[in-house]
Amino acid sequence: MLTPIFRLYQDETTLSVVIHAPMAKLAELEVCVEEQIFFFTAPPYYLKFELPGPVHTEEETYRMELIDGDIQVVLKKKEHCVFKDLDLIVKLINNANPANRSSRILVEEIGKADCDVVQKSDENLDWFAETKYDFDIDSSGNLGTSDEIVVLPPTYGFSGSKSGLFRVESDLTHVVDLPNPDHCKQEHRSKLRISAENRKFCPVHYLADLFEQDCWKSMLELRVPWHDTNGSNGPELTDEQRHRLITLSTRRLPLVSTDTRETVSLYLGLLDLLLAYTYDYRVREGEEMTESGWNIVKLSATLSWFEVR
Repeated sequence: MLTPIFRLYQDETTLSVVIHAPMAKLAELEVCVEEQIFFFTAPPYYLKFELPGPVHTEEETYRMELIDGDIQVVLKKKEHCVFKDLDLIVKLINNANPANRSSRILVEEIGKADCDVVQKSDENLDWFAETKYDFDIDSSGNLGTSDEIVVLPPTYGFSGSKSGLFRVESDLTHVVDLPNPDHCKQEHRSKLRISAENRKFCPVHYLADLFEQDCWKSMLELRVPWHDTNGSNGPELTDEQRHRLITLSTRRLPLVSTDTRETVSLYLGLLDLLLAYTYDYRVREGEEMTESGWNIVKLSATLSWFEVR
């Protein structure tokens, strides 16, 4: 079954679900709302998600209609209020999973991400090699050998779920600025990045950017599409963006540690990515460019240096 693209709209009294299902068999269309879970089926489509707020579930309280080829289901709210997070499609879909809604956890998965790192890395580790996975950094930013013994190699990626990706040279090797990512510990990456930036800093280039404002003034004044001008929740997501969010809801993400420091690190990493994307968008003034991916990686220390804050 296919998951159709859908959007949510609301006013004070109703919540509208607009479903884009161009190949749906309307003769077999069914809509149901049970325990604040919205069900839609019309072969070959099937949709199930949690509603963002309480609505009436009786069949006579909602209506369906076709608008510009889309199926619109209008639900009546139980109270006059404004629901939040209408665009958080991944959250709504995942919350409709019975396993996530159950108060009793029958089987709990603990530390799977850590186990995967051990299973994938211990086969290739040289247990008798001297200080293979640890380095010291002196005041000049150079790497030096340490006497500390490290059992597991350094990790990187979302929640430190990856390791060993740079043992063989690939296209990814040329994008990342961090030397020997599989041999450099997390606490050394910031010093290496700062040292590299200091070596590459060009005063002439900096002064040119500072005084020749005509080169970047238009970028600073650019009106970005996500700017909130009318007090709304921002711009409308495109069908392509909604499709990506729906696809993302089916992906299994690594387990996140309960350590508050790691949670803060994840949020700061996300902020780093958003700032890099915003800078790239202003530089290209909203135009599509093939270099955007490269620019974002180089601007983001999370991607180019695997830096953990």
